Amino acid sequence: MNEQEFLARYENDRPIYEAWGEHVLKNILAGLREQPDIVVDQFLKIPPGPPRIKTTKSVLSKAFRRGKEYSDPYNDITDKVGLRFVVLLTTDIERIIRIIESFSSKWDWTKDRDYHDEILSKPEHFTYQSVHFVVKNKEHLRIGDVTIPSGTPCEVQIRTLLQHAYSELTHDTTYKPKTKTNPMVSRYIARSMALVESADHFFLEVVREIKETTEKHEQWKEFCKRKYPGDLHDYVEAINHMVVDALFDLLQPLTTDQVDKYLQNMNYFSNIVLPRQELSLMHRQPVILLIYYFIKHSRTLLKSVWPLTDDILRSLFSDMGIAYGE
Repeated sequence: MNEQEFLARYENDRPIYEAWGEHVLKNILAGLREQPDIVVDQFLKIPPGPPRIKTTKSVLSKAFRRGKEYSDPYNDITDKVGLRFVVLLTTDIERIIRIIESFSSKWDWTKDRDYHDEILSKPEHFTYQSVHFVVKNKEHLRIGDVTIPSGTPCEVQIRTLLQHAYSELTHDTTYKPKTKTNPMVSRYIARSMALVESADHFFLEVVREIKETTEKHEQWKEFCKRKYPGDLHDYVEAINHMVVDALFDLLQPLTTDQVDKYLQNMNYFSNIVLPRQELSLMHRQPVILLIYYFIKHSRTLLKSVWPLTDDILRSLFSDMGIAYGE
């Protein structure tokens, strides 16, 4: 096939690639939306659509002018249409991978590039990182007025935001021999990817720490809800979260069982809280149980971290018959 024949076929097939790319995009986005903990517009850091169709200049250059020997240039080029999913963390990449692989009844897939494998094979080498899939429909597919022949390829790239920044920086140097052979450019590029890997590691640690803290916050808030002697129709998340967050360091050495034991032994809490519910929003918040605990056990430290007005805390001290100045 010469260039003119290649170009004529490609121009004729562009609607096929556009339709197939849209179909793949739609399915992957649907898979993401089915995940209960994912908000797609937040999870994807760059909008993934519409599908990217190679320009005639780009596809001709790849087929005939880049020094690659294709036995069948037209069919061997599998990225004539492509999608790119950009996420924050490398762990997020795995979630999209699982979605692509879950559609095995719709399409065949191959993983043409996996940076995990590349790192293991060349641990001392820092270079472009991304996961590339090629997905091909198993059967002929009719979408609107377009029939998509079986085996039509679409490349799906998945990378983190930092990997994407690295790719954007280095992409233009790939086909510029003078730049590529400059040893300092190569060194700086390698150092940049090393920093990307380090940053991703720290990002993952930050997420882990946030997750642990959030889980502990929720544990204490749920404990207070269970033990609160009244209904929760006026529950205010912001107040409860703010107080638990302020008390967080004080709560670290404690278990819910310790606080629960204290609450069980102090039956008068019902007599303190319930009569005041109608007059005070604070008394209608479950977190008041923790405040009473610390008024009894660590009132000086409680004062030092208290996030609301002193008048509120004074009244809670008064509930327990303890002078605020003690």
